[in-house]
Amino acid sequence: MFHSTIIVEPFCDPVEEGQSTSLTCDVDTAACSIQPVTRWRAQAKRRKILMVCSPHTCFGGFERYFPTTISSTRSTLNIRRVSRVTPFNMETKWRCSPCSRGYVTVCDKLQVYGEVHN
Repeated sequence: MFHSTIIVEPFCDPVEEGQSTSLTCDVDTAACSIQPVTRWRAQAKRRKILMVCSPHTCFGGFERYFPTTISSTRSTLNIRRVSRVTPFNMETKWRCSPCSRGYVTVCDKLQVYGEVHN
């Protein structure tokens, strides 16, 4: 008998261009024996952006877009102002790596939409 497994990626709500949103990644910082504690990756077509978080701060060159906080149980990536251009496109996959042990998809496709103004 053949059994198949369907993997459903985490869904996230569409966000209006110019608005903010947050993504969270569960991570037990006390259990992380190595640094960095969390890595964040955005994948839009071929482009990948990486934010690296220690127990107290995050860095990676995109801090103005993504102020990130970390607690003892989770890392929260705050996207200040979503855009349909760099560093985003219309559908961006967001992944995190708790304790730098492989990536977990947090948001399968962050869809950014714009309102039509007449």
